[in-house]
Amino acid sequence: MSLVLHVFVIAQPQNFQLWDESIFLELTRNFIKMEDHTPYQLPGSYLFAGTAITIFGDNWFSWRAPSVIFGMLTLLVFYKISC
Repeated sequence: MSLVLHVFVIAQPQNFQLWDESIFLELTRNFIKMEDHTPYQLPGSYLFAGTAITIFGDNWFSWRAPSVIFGMLTLLVFYKISC
């Protein structure tokens, strides 16, 4: 159920970036080109977002898919902890 709700939410809006996506996407695109403009930050989020952009292309789905995947994994981890 949570995955279905995530898919509905991430599909809006499709044609432009939301709030801080423009900042993080520009840094991710630089990371893909092997240009690190933020050496003070760990590259983990850029690594996952860059992988998604490389696999699926530079579109709204690949921008938001890592967030959905980590959201679903977080639900699973909290469920296992509570059990």
